[in-house]
Amino acid sequence: MKALKLPLLAFIILLGSLGVSAQTAEEIMTRHQAAIGGDAWNKINSMKTTIKMVAAGQEVGVIETVVRGKGVRSEITMGGLSQGYEIVTPTGGWNLDLMTPDAKPGITKPTAMPAERVKELQDQLDPSDDYINYKEKGFKAELSGKEAVNGTECYKLKITGKSGIPKTVYFDATTYYKVRDIERVETAQGAMDIATTFSDFKRFPEGIVLAMKAKNDYQDITITDVELNKTIDDNVFKP
Repeated sequence: MKALKLPLLAFIILLGSLGVSAQTAEEIMTRHQAAIGGDAWNKINSMKTTIKMVAAGQEVGVIETVVRGKGVRSEITMGGLSQGYEIVTPTGGWNLDLMTPDAKPGITKPTAMPAERVKELQDQLDPSDDYINYKEKGFKAELSGKEAVNGTECYKLKITGKSGIPKTVYFDATTYYKVRDIERVETAQGAMDIATTFSDFKRFPEGIVLAMKAKNDYQDITITDVELNKTIDDNVFKP
């Protein structure tokens, strides 16, 4: 029996190494999709999300309304008053900006988006999470190893979308929820890496899971209300 110990030990080590290597990016993405509801997302035809954002001491509200294949409207509010909106449909898109430094005094009519921009934003007409059916949406995922996020062991993936700009995304190794992503964005001060953490996960009766809170160095975001599969008036998507 003693002679079997060394081969047995080697066999156990081999099994362990196979288990590690078997955890591929595709498997992690598949488990993530299942964890947040999987096919239940494909049954969500409309979603209205109310969001509170706090940045630089100011509170801004966002109401995002999406109807699958029909349109998406994101409206910004401050003090209960609309400060503008963005609308995208399969055939057009419009912006109305009443609050940023670029807003022009006296301009209260929306501006039509260029056709190329409308084309770029067509993915927003799908209320599903970005990584549901991720391959069909043009995302590619590569496993970069493991790393702890706030003491939680996570899988670290590089995920690249149609834009070609990669994100570093961390998935909890136990729940497979996305708990952090790092995205490079262009600002007036140059390119910056912005790390956003996600928390307060909630499963809805319809079977989907959302992170109700997100935070980075510039803003705190809280989802305060979600309405799923409600009837949405088509006029919402008219400028």
